[in-house]
Amino acid sequence: IAGYAELFLTATCVTSVIWLQLSLSKNSMVYAAIGLSTAPLALFIKNTGLFYCAVLIFPYITILLYSRSRVLFLSLATAVVAAIFYFSISGFSIDYFGLGLSLYTDGGRWVLHAAGWGMPVVYNGLIDVIRNEIYSLFFNMSFGITALLGIFIFLFLRKISELKFIFFIIFIILLMLMASQFFFDYGFKHAVPTHDTGNSRLSLPLIAVLFLLIPHAFFVVVGGGGTGRPMRIVSKRPKV
Repeated sequence: IAGYAELFLTATCVTSVIWLQLSLSKNSMVYAAIGLSTAPLALFIKNTGLFYCAVLIFPYITILLYSRSRVLFLSLATAVVAAIFYFSISGFSIDYFGLGLSLYTDGGRWVLHAAGWGMPVVYNGLIDVIRNEIYSLFFNMSFGITALLGIFIFLFLRKISELKFIFFIIFIILLMLMASQFFFDYGFKHAVPTHDTGNSRLSLPLIAVLFLLIPHAFFVVVGGGGTGRPMRIVSKRPKV
């Protein structure tokens, strides 16, 4: 499925997000189990599936801990920051399902080896990365209107608690796409406007998850007047 893997990756991400969102809204462990068991399917679709699996599970656990216990949340945040700091200095090596993920030094340069690809760590210009994302999301996509709608929803409906998990997922995926361009030439060359679809193909999971906000936003703005409750329409007979 080379070249089309993002379609299946997108379907996996959307399915997992839907079930995890339902589990948070309904406080259902069954929905949580379905969502958490769907996320690892990304591992079998593409070599980047490990990152998408982490992107789906980590925000869910973070929000769950934050809502249940601030102490556990702070403990997890401290542990994650400490682990990132430690492994970014010492390197690491992980094997999963016959694939590998490792960070090591080669000739004085850090190299990230993921699923058969060795990518030297570099530092591309942040302005160029932002330019790539703006072009990808707003100028080089047939669904660029969705990105504009996402900004509108964030600006006017971000206080709605039901949306915080999906907003978190969108932010993490966007951050991951930008990090892949900032730290690796492999990610950067696929994101420049003159290559392929200018990163739009890689942004499909991001846009698809963003689509999940539209029904709720429509219900809040049109159906509930910003309250989240259906709006009652009372008809009055004209006076004779």
